[in-house]
Amino acid sequence: IPDTQYPSPECYDTEADIRVAYHNESPKRADSLDLTFTRIVAHGALILQNIDEGCLINEVKLTMSGRTLAGECVVDLISGDVKYSSSSATRSITIKYDEPIRATEPIYFTCSPQELAGSDSYTVELKCGDTTISKRVFIDYDDRVSLAAGCFTELPVPLTDPEPEKSRYSLRRVTGFRTGHA
Repeated sequence: IPDTQYPSPECYDTEADIRVAYHNESPKRADSLDLTFTRIVAHGALILQNIDEGCLINEVKLTMSGRTLAGECVVDLISGDVKYSSSSATRSITIKYDEPIRATEPIYFTCSPQELAGSDSYTVELKCGDTTISKRVFIDYDDRVSLAAGCFTELPVPLTDPEPEKSRYSLRRVTGFRTGHA
């Protein structure tokens, strides 16, 4: 799985869509080769929230600490197991565009399958012209996010923190003060 990907504004990088073919025995046609293709990557899209619509993005970096997102892998064609080489494993994917895209567009990527749960996080670093915006997003303790092989998942990226809840204070004027026991 490439750690640098070049998607279009409408679709993931097709060079990063890794599939494995399995041979199906077909007794009806012994002279033909019947294959079934299975994706071994997860498809995702970063959805930027609360960002200036005029921002044009030319590069994005997605990082998940402690996770392998890209790198060389070996597929056992009998069991279907996928193993990633630790020497080529990367914890981040860089997404580059030939022509900048609007920040309101989904940012498509592929990665190794992941299961994110409470306390996990991902970091997104955007390059909008000369400006770099970075945001770390935490998964709520009650939530799970599955980037499953062959499936599509949207990852939200809220770029502004929610407004803090306003506190109400009740103030009274003190008109007298006395010490001692009542």
